[in-house]
Parts: sequence; C-alpha cells; structure tokens
Amino acid sequence: MLLSGEPGIGKSRLVASLPQHLGGQAYVRVQYFCSPHHQNSALYPVVGHLKRAAGFEHDDSAEDQLAKLRRVVHADSSAQSQDETIALLADLLSIRGPAIVSTEHLTPQQRKERTLAALVGQLAALAAVSPVLMVVEDVHWIDPTLRELLDLIIDRLPELAVLCLITFRPEFSPPWLGRPHVSLVTLNRLDREQGAAVVERVAGKPLPAELMDQIVTRTDGVPLFVEELTKSVLESGLLRDDSDRYALIGPLPPLAIPTTLQDSLMARLDRYSAVKEVAQTGAAIGRQFSYALVAAGSLLPVGEACRIRIDLLPGRAARRELYLQACLGSGRRLRHAAARQTPTAARQYRRCDGGSFPTPSRQRAGACGAPFQ
Repeated sequence: MLLSGEPGIGKSRLVASLPQHLGGQAYVRVQYFCSPHHQNSALYPVVGHLKRAAGFEHDDSAEDQLAKLRRVVHADSSAQSQDETIALLADLLSIRGPAIVSTEHLTPQQRKERTLAALVGQLAALAAVSPVLMVVEDVHWIDPTLRELLDLIIDRLPELAVLCLITFRPEFSPPWLGRPHVSLVTLNRLDREQGAAVVERVAGKPLPAELMDQIVTRTDGVPLFVEELTKSVLESGLLRDDSDRYALIGPLPPLAIPTTLQDSLMARLDRYSAVKEVAQTGAAIGRQFSYALVAAGSLLPVGEACRIRIDLLPGRAARRELYLQACLGSGRRLRHAAARQTPTAARQYRRCDGGSFPTPSRQRAGACGAPFQ
C-alpha cells in the first residue's frame, strides 16, 4: 500500500492509528524511518530498526551487541547459513569481534547483495511465524540501497504474510506502481466543512464564527495546521469559556492568528519556556529520541526535563508526562517533520546573557559518552 500526500496532510496520523483497526490480531511491526539527513547513508533506517529490535544500549560492548543480535536473527530458508547472516548484519551494524565469521573475502557488490538477501530472508522468516506490518515512512528521503531492498521485498510480498505500508510526499515517483499487489492512496486536503469539523473536535465546543472562518481559511485544508492553529488560538488568551461555547474577549486584533504552521508551533512553544527547551533539545537530536538523551542534553534539571509535557508528541503521548523513571529505556518521536524543524530553526546557540550555550551536537555527543569531533 502506497500512501501519498503533502506535508501535514495526515500520513503519519493514519500510520499511527492503523493498529487500532486491526481488531486485536497478533502481528509483528517492522518500522523504518527515512531521514533527510541520511539520504547518503546506506540502509540507515534498517540499522536503526535492527538496533531497536535487538535492544542495543550505547554502552554495550561488541560481545553484548553480538549476543543481542543473535537472539533476534531467525533461521530462514535461504541459501545463506545463519552464521553468514549474523556476520553480514554485524558488519552492517559495525560490530567487530573474533566470534564473527569473516566477510572480508566478499567484494563490496557481493557483500551488498548478500546483505540485502539476508534482510529479505529475515522478513520472510518473521512472516512465517506471525503476520508482519511493515511501515516505511517518508520514502521521498530514501537512500538508494534501501530502495533496492524495497524492490526485492515488494517482489516477494505476494508469497508473504506481510502488509507493507509506504508513505511519501507527492514529489516522489514510486517505481512499484502497476504491479497487481500494489495500490496507491493519495490524501487530499480537507474541504471547508471537514476543516470546521476538525476545529470543533479539537476545541471541544463551538468557536465564534469569525474565528472559525479565519482558522479554516488560513489553514487551507491541511489537517496538521488546522489542529495546531486551533490549539494556538485556544491558548492565546483571546477567548473566554461560556460553558457550551467559546466567545471572544474583545475585538479580534490584526495578526492575532498565526499565518503559517511554523508560526503556530512557535507561538505555542513560546508560551511554555520549559517545554520549548525540551522540544528544542529533542528536535536537535532528531525526529526520534530517547528520554535519557533528552534529559542528558537539556539544560534543565534532569527531573524537570523528564516531567515536561510535550504536545508535539503523537497520539496518547501528547498529554503524558515524561517521568524520570521512564528515562531508562523508552523514547518518543515528534509527530511530524515540521514539529522538529520549527524548534530547531528557532534554537539560539548562545545564551541571551552572553554565557556559553553548548550546541546540540556537542550535547548529544557528550550524552552518548562519545568524544565530540
């Protein structure tokens, strides 16, 4: 299933809500996140998935990582031995050790082909045990080697218990169209009636007609902008709660309503300085980040950083407190690329009082225990 749509149209929301509609069926989820910063890093999303699936920690030794990798590698029916599969995946994950079968005799092309075959074999072995939901997000940022892997996987899908969902923006031309087992869904913008319904759902009660009209007009049918602008207006102090509806406190000032999604997000962040600090730190790390890394990279006291509510997070996490005890393993993901770009662009790299302010990359390197280059 190919899912196409412009930024903010709802691709990630649909992906996040899909498990709620699977009727409690048992399945395994495999998820790859493409990144604009790693389009030249071969199989970067696959590496990230393997590390998450194996449960790697940043202080694991090579022996620990290899032991964890062995636990998640499945025996498959391909010609490759399990030892060779482990060796190829260990090489992909940059794990070195004497207990790993050497792949030095392979040419680079052979190593790539066998690595891709091993990854396809692992997916097939997984699907033989349980149905698999495979999600590949933001394929407009895909690297060439991952695209080759998807070519191989999509060729095998008719014989596997795998639902593969691929999301991308309209500028990407999917090469898989025309195959009988591939379908395309294009998400369009909301009409005015649908936009108004989203505004009322987010607000929980009717807004003044003048305000509703401005929100619907300015958001131009982009669902994420509709939601964020409505939240921004609710938090702006322009309204009073009249029990069953909202009313304007006074005349609507010019420029009271942000005109872009980034302006709306920044207006909301500016109202909560502690949230802004944590959101900026997380955004500098990447779209997906762990509690531990945000706590280590933030200038806030660690306890405070882990208790901040971040409304830029998806789904039920949007109003969940980030408790300190969760810092040990769990992580969160910014719900949309704009939620990362906005606080990153606004981040100041030197404090207003003239004091030194560590750059996010230096904070991140220090938090991971790695030397800053």
